[in-house]
Amino acid sequence: MIIGRHPLAVFLLTTIVLCRAQEEPRPEQGGQPSTRKHVDSDARARTRVKRLPNGDMTIGKLHLHAASRQISFPAIFQEGSTVLEAIIVTPTGRLHEALLKADVSPLQLQFMLYLLNLNNGARLKTDAGKRGALIDIDIKWRNPDGQLVREPVENWVRDDRSKKTMKRIGWVFTGSIVKGGRFLATEEGNICINYSVGSTILDSPDPQSRDDTILFLNEDHKLPPPGTEVRVVLSPREKGQ
Repeated sequence: MIIGRHPLAVFLLTTIVLCRAQEEPRPEQGGQPSTRKHVDSDARARTRVKRLPNGDMTIGKLHLHAASRQISFPAIFQEGSTVLEAIIVTPTGRLHEALLKADVSPLQLQFMLYLLNLNNGARLKTDAGKRGALIDIDIKWRNPDGQLVREPVENWVRDDRSKKTMKRIGWVFTGSIVKGGRFLATEEGNICINYSVGSTILDSPDPQSRDDTILFLNEDHKLPPPGTEVRVVLSPREKGQ
């Protein structure tokens, strides 16, 4: 697969390089040299871009799988959430209302989605503009028996309108708002939200998603053991799906 050159991809790659210091704040002047060295090293790891021999690319913990046109990254299920407003947040996001927590950069994720030649756009289909690309989200992990399990993220979400598991309708690549040079999805800690308030990378295509009383944790569907690291897999839908 040839990785595309989206018009905004070069801009975002430049931003990734220039924003290293924002990923991990540096200590105050005069701080311990060993601490400063550790912070700088961690910041470089978070922003390091690697092209692998098979054509894949990694940026920090994000992995672009060239052959399958998928993006994956590690996450854990957030314990204690019941009412859901977000599907995936960063450690600075609304953790008490989120299904999953992932320590990855929203800006870097948007850059990778552009590399797959995906366009961001409106959350809903409108006459004014095109809706963003639809993306399916799966969760992959090894169960206690060592078996590899992969399930749609919707299996852990209950729709209170139907009293059933949420339907697999995909997630819209809306992309973050950039305001005053600030990438708002990073500031708000959003990767994928189901309550469509705030800036995010992925959002719900449900016309009623501005209601925050619709989606809940599906307690009938068993979660992996607490603390289990899972892998989030993003798969773009073919046009027309």
